[in-house]
Amino acid sequence: MMILVMLPIILLTQSPSRQQDETLLHIFPHHQGAPLPDGFYVYQRLNERGIAIKSITPAPDSLIVRLASSEQTFAARETLRSSFPQAKIITQQPPKPVPFWRQKLTQKTATLG
Repeated sequence: MMILVMLPIILLTQSPSRQQDETLLHIFPHHQGAPLPDGFYVYQRLNERGIAIKSITPAPDSLIVRLASSEQTFAARETLRSSFPQAKIITQQPPKPVPFWRQKLTQKTATLG
C-alpha cells in the first residue's frame, strides 16, 4: 500500500515538466573578428520589450542569452535581429534531463567476469 502511495509522488517530483522552460539564443557575428554587441546593451534592448532574461554569458566569439520562457523566443529573436543586423542569432533548446526512473529502466546491466 505504501508503494502505491509513494510511486505517484516520486513520478511527479522527478518529471521534467516541473522544470523551468527556457531557451538559449546564441549570438554570433556574421564575419569572424567583427565586434559583438555588449551584453548590457543586449539586456537593455530585450528588457525594453518586456522579455524576461535569466542570464547573458559571453562565450568565445559569441554571446549566450538565456530566456526565462520559450514563449518569448520569437519576440527576442526579432528584437535582436533589428537591433543587431550584423549578427547571426541561433535558437537552442537546452536538453531536458532524463527522469531518474527512466534512467533506471534503460540502464544496461553490468556483467562481471
